[in-house]
Amino acid sequence: MRANLLQWITRNWPIKGAALFLALMLYVAVQLQQPVTTSFDVTLNLQLPPGRALVHKPPQIRVQISGKGSQILKLRSLAGDITRRIPTPSRRRPTRSTSTRPRSSWRCRKAQTCA
Repeated sequence: MRANLLQWITRNWPIKGAALFLALMLYVAVQLQQPVTTSFDVTLNLQLPPGRALVHKPPQIRVQISGKGSQILKLRSLAGDITRRIPTPSRRRPTRSTSTRPRSSWRCRKAQTCA
């Protein structure tokens, strides 16, 4: 009985191995097309105009992204920082301030209350 089982498993093993490999590759390909939501931390780099300085270092930002698994894998391989250039104020325009805090709609969820 045991010899028959072993013979059954080892018979045509190259074909069985190739079939198993192709099945695993098909599984991975299908999983990479499924929608995925993930979050990770990125660093915010600010490019300031000459004569300007930061009072506090910008915090790390938690980013949540959704998309196909293959697209998210491509994004995760990029550098983990965001660069924002702060424009030089002109005399004709009023001075603007740029906030690094998230907007309330970004941090509120349906189940949470926002202040």
